[in-house]
Amino acid sequence: MLEYLAQKNIDLVINIPKNTQEEELMNDYLIRRKAADFGIPLITNIQLAQRFVEALSKKRVGELQIKSWEEYASLGQTSARVFSSPQDDDVLPASLAPAAMP
Repeated sequence: MLEYLAQKNIDLVINIPKNTQEEELMNDYLIRRKAADFGIPLITNIQLAQRFVEALSKKRVGELQIKSWEEYASLGQTSARVFSSPQDDDVLPASLAPAAMP
């Protein structure tokens, strides 16, 4: 499994521990760590995994579209702005602006 992760032959890891035995927890840790190290999406919550599988089962492969993060972030928002750099702090509300550097 770790070799497949290192070679990026796996696109998504769903890792839910079966029990609390030390060997099981260590194996799960290694899998989660490698997924994170190689930037492979990781689901560790059983409820989220169930909902994810349910959502996928409701679509056909041809219906799935690849979208940019900006397309998802802007869905349903009419006046939201995405700030991409700290230089935008002059337009942020004071409560969200970064603290002044000494």
